[in-house]
Amino acid sequence: RAENTMPIVVKKLFDFIVFIISIRSFSNSCCPVSDLIV
Repeated sequence: RAENTMPIVVKKLFDFIVFIISIRSFSNSCCPVSDLIV
């Protein structure tokens, strides 16, 4: 079961990293991060 759950954790972590990077790049070109979080 560990083999089945591990890819899910890795994918969630990867999606989270991509999400953070996209927000940072978007905020750098458009608006502050605080506006996106709120």
